[in-house]
Amino acid sequence: MKCPHCNSDDLKVNETRETESNSFRRRRECNNCEERFTTYEKIQELLISVKKESGKLENYTKEKLEKSFLIACNKRPITRIQILKIIENIENKIRNNFKNEISSKTLGEYVMEELKILDPISYIRYASVYKDFDDLDKFNQELILLKVN
Repeated sequence: MKCPHCNSDDLKVNETRETESNSFRRRRECNNCEERFTTYEKIQELLISVKKESGKLENYTKEKLEKSFLIACNKRPITRIQILKIIENIENKIRNNFKNEISSKTLGEYVMEELKILDPISYIRYASVYKDFDDLDKFNQELILLKVN
């Protein structure tokens, strides 16, 4: 990194603060010209591919996963913070269990595990799409399983 004022690379960090998850704000000072400036650093996102049932690979994006949670949890007493914590749990599972590729089936199962604990209604909403219920009997079977567990 170089000073934006004099282009020197002789810098020191005066202060560091965490601004949001995986992001830091640093106040720096140039030892050459003594000017101060702020930098923002973000930890590199999870670089992983999701393998679809068709065999096609798609880049994992936190935003897409969050959107599916928001749809399932729409009008439920669930905060965005709760959803982001669940996504963080899922990303940790991915990091711990997979190198650079996960099947969409496994990812969907991780989501369902978390939703089952968080909110049964949101779980059923997500499961109805994920499991592609094509009749009421399958939907009813899932409800019975949910009540038993």
